[in-house]
Amino acid sequence: MQLLLTVGACLWLAGLAVMLVLGVVRYFRMKNNLSDAVRVEDGVFASDSIRAPFILGLLPPRIYVPAGLEGKELDYVLKHERAHLRRCDHWAKLLGYLLLSLHWFNPLVWLGFYLMSR
Repeated sequence: MQLLLTVGACLWLAGLAVMLVLGVVRYFRMKNNLSDAVRVEDGVFASDSIRAPFILGLLPPRIYVPAGLEGKELDYVLKHERAHLRRCDHWAKLLGYLLLSLHWFNPLVWLGFYLMSR
């Protein structure tokens, strides 16, 4: 029984480490892909390398929008993204990913994270 617990703990720790490393690598890869982003206004950046708007970062969070958005369309997108900022959704997603990393073996947690991210 002790052997099974040790093997199980090692597998769980390996899965946790893989999830955390993947999260950090994806974050820095995304930051690198956004190196061409141009500041539109305070805290808002436009980039040719993205297709949909999103928030990246925690302190301070930044809004990234696809290049070419302007006028009322940009205003609507920014209102939507700022609503996410007011509700602290970027912190909720981080917490969700940390919970997913802890429970990487549970398909229901994967489903919950997927549905939350949509």
